[in-house]
Order: sequence, then structure tokens, then C-alpha cells
Amino acid sequence: PQISDPAPAQPAQAVSGADQLKRLYQPVLTRYDELATTNPANYQGRGYALEDLLQQVLDINNIRAEQPFRRNSGGEQIDGAFRLSNGLHFLVECKWLAPRCDQSSLDSLMGKLLRSGGNGVMGLFLAINGVTKNAVNLLKQCPLKSIIVMDGFDLRKMLEEGVGFAEIVEEKRSYLSFYSEPVLNLEEFVVRRSEQLRRAT
Repeated sequence: PQISDPAPAQPAQAVSGADQLKRLYQPVLTRYDELATTNPANYQGRGYALEDLLQQVLDINNIRAEQPFRRNSGGEQIDGAFRLSNGLHFLVECKWLAPRCDQSSLDSLMGKLLRSGGNGVMGLFLAINGVTKNAVNLLKQCPLKSIIVMDGFDLRKMLEEGVGFAEIVEEKRSYLSFYSEPVLNLEEFVVRRSEQLRRAT
């Protein structure tokens, strides 16, 4: 299934904005590539570096964000949090592991969301190597549609194409709401978006 193409309100500015974002994203993309090829066995170190990269992306996009913090008397680690202009709050879980992440990691994020009250709070699970098929299926069965998944391909595509972070999050959230799919591959979305912008210029 596909989400209907949004009509760009100001296409010329959108193209200019994409070019500007590409330039701003370039140091982040360079750092991401360095991390992907350096000391691949240092999963914890790369996980912390991924939190820093995400913080840089949020800063570039002028999105109000919180640095990683602990809560509940130090017993719970939150890798990051941000709020979109529409008022939605997101808790973030960052994973850079060799295998795909399984349901246990997603259960951890789901528990944090439930302990946050659930109302108006969603989760972004950023896993560079993605999640297992079984984990996706279990997420789809969960009545609480509150977690969207972003992987390394999505992150790289966003950085390379100069797509706004909030735009991607909203696209993934819509896909989850409409089709109960927590994973949306951004390749097709970026291609359609680029074609729209080219036609409009």
C-alpha cells in the first residue's frame, strides 16, 4: 500500500531547503560512514555515537530535543527524546548491533512508553541493522500503535537526499496509522518526493 502523495505547497523553496539540508547533513553523513567502517565490534561505543548523530540531526532540523538521560531513580535509560511541532512527543531507542534487533529490544521501548503515560507519546526505534521479521509481526499485532522503526538505510537516505527529519517521522507515523505497518522503507517515498520537486521547478 502507498500513502497518497502530498501536494508540495512551495516547491521552489522545498528544493532550496533540500539542498541546504544536504550541506548541513554532510558532516553527519561523513561521521556516520566513519562509524560504519571503524571498529565494528564496539557496539556500545557506536550506540553512543549514534545518539550523538541523532542529536545533531535534531539540532539541524530545529527540533526540540532532550539529551540522553536516566529516570525512575536512575533505573531506566532514555537514549533521547524530542517533540515535533504538532505536539507529539517521542522517546528514542538507539541500537547499532551486528544482528537485527529482536522483540526484547522493542519490548524495552514499549515499557518506557507505557511508563510515560502513553497519551501523546510515541517511540522511535533507531536500529542501524533493522529488526527481525518476527519483531515486526509482533509489533503489528500490538493494539498500541506507538512505535515506528528507522534503520541505517533510512538514516543514510535522509542525509543523502536532504529530507527533513520531521517529514520522515510523519510519513512513517502515517504509514503505521493507516496500514498498521511499523516499518516503511524510504526508497520509494524519496523517489516520489524527488520527482514531485523536479516537476514543480
